[in-house]
Amino acid sequence: MLATIFGGRPEELRWLWEEQGAVHNVPQGPHAAARRLRHAFLGLQLAAGSSTTQDLAKAAGVPARLVARVLRGDIIPDWATTTRISEGLGEAPAALQPLWKDLEHHLVTHSLEIPEGGLAYSRFSSLLPEASQANGGREAL
Repeated sequence: MLATIFGGRPEELRWLWEEQGAVHNVPQGPHAAARRLRHAFLGLQLAAGSSTTQDLAKAAGVPARLVARVLRGDIIPDWATTTRISEGLGEAPAALQPLWKDLEHHLVTHSLEIPEGGLAYSRFSSLLPEASQANGGREAL
């Protein structure tokens, strides 16, 4: 209910809630790890007063198009981009590091790595066995 009142969705606030209480649930697979990182960004954006993509890009020092793609779930950011966006949202990158490391672990397990600038989610999804066939091979982030 609070998420809706503030213009967000519960899954976008879950990470903030868990982080506050130091509750850490390990995602079940690579798609869950990617979703969790994206939802953490969206929750931080909501907590920051729903800053616009342009404002966030300026604060983070990254292109607005890249920020928009990360927030939409079109791209999985590399660590440098994760750090910049996190700082642009007023959060220490160390807070997101466990989420990013979990995602990186899944990528390494499948012989994937995130190139500088990020990995297109469509490539990530198509190379992993748990890709949802119901969404044309793309499980929603």
